[in-house]
Amino acid sequence: MLFVRRFLSLLVAIIMIFSLALLAISLNIKFNFSNENKINNWIDYDSSYSILINKITDESVNLIGDQYQVSGINKVIKNAAEKAYPEQTFRQNIKLLLNSNLNWIKGNTTIPEFNINLINIKNNFADQIGNYYKNQIEQLPLCSQIQLVEVNSALAVNCWPPNVSPSVGSNKIKNQILKSNIFLNTNNFSSVNAILNKGSNNAPYYHQYSKVAKDYQLSQKLIPYLSIIIIVSILFIYFVHPRRQKGVRSIGWGFIFGGVITYIYKLIIDPYGSKISTNVSNTSSIQAFQKPIDHFTSSAIQSLNKTIIINSIVYIIIGFIILITSIFYILKNRRKDS
Repeated sequence: MLFVRRFLSLLVAIIMIFSLALLAISLNIKFNFSNENKINNWIDYDSSYSILINKITDESVNLIGDQYQVSGINKVIKNAAEKAYPEQTFRQNIKLLLNSNLNWIKGNTTIPEFNINLINIKNNFADQIGNYYKNQIEQLPLCSQIQLVEVNSALAVNCWPPNVSPSVGSNKIKNQILKSNIFLNTNNFSSVNAILNKGSNNAPYYHQYSKVAKDYQLSQKLIPYLSIIIIVSILFIYFVHPRRQKGVRSIGWGFIFGGVITYIYKLIIDPYGSKISTNVSNTSSIQAFQKPIDHFTSSAIQSLNKTIIINSIVYIIIGFIILITSIFYILKNRRKDS
C-alpha cells in the first residue's frame, strides 16, 4: 500500500511539473499580448517613420534619375513624402495592422481584417513631384544656343530647352512613381496579399502561420485547467504521500523541476520564434511597414523570452523556499523530541 501511494505521488508530481511549465508559457503569452501599453512600446513609431520617409526619398531620386540634377531635390521629395503620408496616418495604419492581427490570433476574427489603401497617398506624392518639375521648368529662361549644346537636363543647366514640354515631363515622372514599388508594390495592402515567405506558393501569411493563432488560443483555454491540475496535484501529494514532510519536499522539488522544464520549453520554442522573425524581415510585400513590423516581432519575442526566464526563476525560488521551510520544520521537531 505504501508503494502504491509513493508511486501515485511520484506520478502526480511529474504531471504537476509539466503543468507548471505549460501554465508559465500560457500566462506569459497572456500577460504580454493583453497589455496594450506593452504592445505599443514594441513599436518604434518615430524611428520607423523616419526610416520610411528616407527610403521613399532615396528610391524616388534613383527612379527619376537625370531628370532632377539639381541641388536640394532630396529635400523637396522628402517634404512631398511627409505631406502625402503624414506621420499620424502612418501611426494609424500600423495600429490597424497590429490590432487586426491580434484579433485574428485571439480568435476574434477568422482572418486579419485590414485593408490599407495607399493609392491616394501615392497619387498625392506623384502629383507633388510632377508639379514641382513642371513649375521649375516654366520658371526657367529659354536656353541659349550655347546652353542647348550642353543641355542634358533642363534643371541641370538652369534653362528651358524649346523642345522640352513641362507637362509631358511632369506626367512622365508621375507615371514612373505610380508604376514603381515606392510605398508598396500593391496599391491595396491587405492580409490577402501580404506574403511572409516566398517559398509558400504565395499563400497569405494567415494560412502560413495559422498554427500561431491556434497555439495561442489553445494556450489561453488551458490556463484554468492547468491551474486546477496544479492545485489538485499539490493537495494530492500532501495528503496521499506516506510521509507528510517528504510529500512537502516533493512539492518543493516539483516547483524546482517545473522552473527547469519551463526554461527547456523556452529553448525548444526559440527556433520557432526566430523563424517567424526571419521570414518577416525577408518579406518584400510589406515594404512601407517593414521596419515597425520587424521591431514589433523582435521586441515581442524578446519580451516573451524575458518573462519566461523570470517565471522559471520564480518557480525555482518557490521550490527552494518550500524545501528550506520543510527542513527547518523537521529540525524544529527534532529539537522538541530531544
